[in-house]
Amino acid sequence: MKKLSLTACLLLCLCSAYAQIDEGAILDQLNQLRAEGCRCGNKDVKPTSELHWNADLADIAKEYSEHLYDNNQELVVGQYMYLSHVGLDGSSLEDRLKDGGMSIRFAVECIACIEGDEMLAIDHWLNNPESCNNLMNNDVTIVGAGRTGKFWVIILAQPAIKKEKEEYK
Repeated sequence: MKKLSLTACLLLCLCSAYAQIDEGAILDQLNQLRAEGCRCGNKDVKPTSELHWNADLADIAKEYSEHLYDNNQELVVGQYMYLSHVGLDGSSLEDRLKDGGMSIRFAVECIACIEGDEMLAIDHWLNNPESCNNLMNNDVTIVGAGRTGKFWVIILAQPAIKKEKEEYK
């Protein structure tokens, strides 16, 4: 019996660590916020265009949330948590986008370590002026997010413009 309950507990922990996010909830909340405008720190931010979900960005965000989760599993009491936009391998957001096959003109990233759902993560970012400005950035048109355990990553971007092939006569 103990073996069964230990297995169930382990499965529950793994499922919560690698929980899926509700992309519709994130997209709805962000688009409502962007349609209304908001206050980021001491600055009013005007309404802006809506975002569209991008599965490739979501995969890149999810992978980075796993990196943050994996590299915080052996913390001892009093040790600082690793929560950075720079990977332990030195990778930047631009590196992660390139490695993920994304052709991006502009991108921003918000990260967080919080317990809770999508609305709590967005609220957390809205209470940080830099993250809030990222969420309200007028230059971004696509978004993807990922979560592993309590580590959240959201990437907002503007795809690169594809040039039409010129025809030669």
